Amino acid sequence: RETVRILYTGAFYLLKGCEYFIRSISELQRRGVNVVADVVGSVDLPSKMEPLLTGLPIKFHGPIPQDELKGFLATSDIYLFPSLADGCASSGMEAMAAGMCVVATRESGLPIRDMENGIVVPMKDSTAIADKIEWLINHPKEIERMGRAAAREISTSFTWEKYAENVKKMYEEAAHG
Repeated sequence: RETVRILYTGAFYLLKGCEYFIRSISELQRRGVNVVADVVGSVDLPSKMEPLLTGLPIKFHGPIPQDELKGFLATSDIYLFPSLADGCASSGMEAMAAGMCVVATRESGLPIRDMENGIVVPMKDSTAIADKIEWLINHPKEIERMGRAAAREISTSFTWEKYAENVKKMYEEAAHG
């Protein structure tokens, strides 16, 4: 089985679920699942977490220009975003728009419908994350199908026209009390 690339983009720190990202990669490695992970963006890890990284196939790339980010989105297989709290992360929306299969928590705020256009995992559960990623690896057609569904979701439901409609509706509702 060839190596599966897992991607994270954006600021990588505790509230974004970095601990569970790292622990899930460790769990996959322990199981003998052939994965590598790329983290693109600023990193702020507590020193107590650094020992967790020893021997893990995680590469930190730091912040990069948008043009280079497209390369990561195009060559990675699964986007992992185990956030503990987010309104709706633009990094996850970019991954969905790029047609990536996204594995994320409900707390990520992303418009994911479990098993339709991505996979929803429980917050703070690296074993469940590893289970879902391993399932995806064993079902590669599902990675593709959910990625296409994610891109369709973003291109149809998250346009400037939809945004304008929603803002107009909010103002109308506010004006009519």
